[in-house]
Amino acid sequence: MQENQAVQKNHPEYKKYATALVSRYRPTLRQACEVTSWPDEMTNRDLEITDSDTNRTVADVRFDMCPDGHAEVIIPVDYKRPKEREPIVSIDAPEQLPPAGELIYKIIERVDWIIVSPFAELTEKRELAGMFNRLHQNHSYSLETIQKGLIEEAQTRGDLPNDS
Repeated sequence: MQENQAVQKNHPEYKKYATALVSRYRPTLRQACEVTSWPDEMTNRDLEITDSDTNRTVADVRFDMCPDGHAEVIIPVDYKRPKEREPIVSIDAPEQLPPAGELIYKIIERVDWIIVSPFAELTEKRELAGMFNRLHQNHSYSLETIQKGLIEEAQTRGDLPNDS
């Protein structure tokens, strides 16, 4: 019973770290734009937005991200969702990871879901906070590590494969 009370007392702190982790994985800008009236020759290719002064690519238009006649403008141009990053993208069987690694995989899945789904954020962040609690209490990951270097620490501990 005391453990459950301690978890409830620390829950706002876990939620704060969950929000920070989600923010860390979000793109700088993600804006939907309607493309139903755009010609096929534009929507059937990858488009980039360049800075007219420097001629440097600053954003990407992704047609596969939104349904119903919309595309997304993404900044930075090389942004990848959390599940598309190494080592997560290379994990075929998360259930074969050590217990902490499987939990971290589920955390990254949840962060990914929060980023792509604007409707589930409050409930999902509460569940993410509960996962942080388990990772912190049961597997001795510090909250600072969870927020700032979770994947790297998990690779160092052998909980996730090392992609280097």
